[in-house]
Amino acid sequence: SLGPAVDRVEVLPFHQMGAHKWQALGLSYELTDTPTPTPAQADDARALFASRGLQTC
Repeated sequence: SLGPAVDRVEVLPFHQMGAHKWQALGLSYELTDTPTPTPAQADDARALFASRGLQTC
């Protein structure tokens, strides 16, 4: 349980938009191979939170 303080969860799908910033800083970007979730996968995540009684957006 997330406790009484959490009543809503905003699901923000992962994206690669910031990868170039890591390269510009000369840092290793460890999430290069992480795929962007499909709309269905994001919906599944929202459904999981909703099944626990949390409002999602």
